[in-house]
Amino acid sequence: MSYINPNVPQITNPVGVDKIIQDIQLQLSAGLTWLEKSFGRAWLFQEKDTSGKVSKMPKCYVGKGEYVNVLPNDNFKSMSFIFCKDKEKNEGFNASRLGSHKKRDLSIIIWGNLKKIDSTKTYIFTEELKKEVEKILIGLDYICSMNSYVDEKAESVFEGFTINDVDTQYLMHPYFACRFDFTVGYFDTIC
Repeated sequence: MSYINPNVPQITNPVGVDKIIQDIQLQLSAGLTWLEKSFGRAWLFQEKDTSGKVSKMPKCYVGKGEYVNVLPNDNFKSMSFIFCKDKEKNEGFNASRLGSHKKRDLSIIIWGNLKKIDSTKTYIFTEELKKEVEKILIGLDYICSMNSYVDEKAESVFEGFTINDVDTQYLMHPYFACRFDFTVGYFDTIC
């Protein structure tokens, strides 16, 4: 499988948190002209290298039993993925509607090349990109809270995943990365 331009499939009838994640994925893709690849939900994979060292990486399902690693990839101008941070919280069952009100903490991680996004800007303009993403997120009814934003250290942006920023310098110009942590609320029916 080629990871230069992987397929980004959609779930035909998403439910639960997958419905929320896919909607966010599509909203980002439609609203951010500079976002080249908007991946959906990433899953945590652990792999051993030849020395036996375990690496943790986010991977998105791209169909036909294949996953693609969604850590920074300089084949893209920019890319994003969404990760479930913790357990789903049941806020209460509604018997008349046969379902539950639920909440889940999610993260969106975005990585890109500022020169490819806008070569006319000769400064680090991540705050401008942040503002565009926030505008989309706060306009979504199911966003309960914006909890934090990180863009300073690669270890913080990619917290929970194995990265080697010493060798790769994921955040040195022209590259940038950021993470939005937020809580979503939704009603999940059992029928």
